Amino acid sequence: MSTKTPKRSFSGPALITTSINIEGFSNNISDILQELRQKNTCDVICVQETHRDKENIRPKIKGMKLAIERPHKKYGSTIFVRDNLKILSTSHTETNDIEILTIELTNCTVTSVYKPPNIPFKFTKPTHF
Repeated sequence: MSTKTPKRSFSGPALITTSINIEGFSNNISDILQELRQKNTCDVICVQETHRDKENIRPKIKGMKLAIERPHKKYGSTIFVRDNLKILSTSHTETNDIEILTIELTNCTVTSVYKPPNIPFKFTKPTHF
């Protein structure tokens, strides 16, 4: 499989963002996300339910860097960005296990929100939201 990013068929800058609930990060999931990134030319991938606590190996996707993570054994979220994107800032809030991760890039901000089932939604506005 080639790791070269294919050219896009439209003109002008664009950001392709994907969000996926994976039910646990593993090497197989990492390979699937890498293939997803390549086939869809993803710039940002937001991942929910990584099921990774602080003792496990940090999640990786080849060709991307981990911008921000909220490790949690039962829940957990991450945001990955393409290697050459500049991250200006990151922030997160976690209230009642509701995970809100935000990254600020050069021309936009991306936010990933995960609310576990059966938990009432309480919003705490993160920095740069």
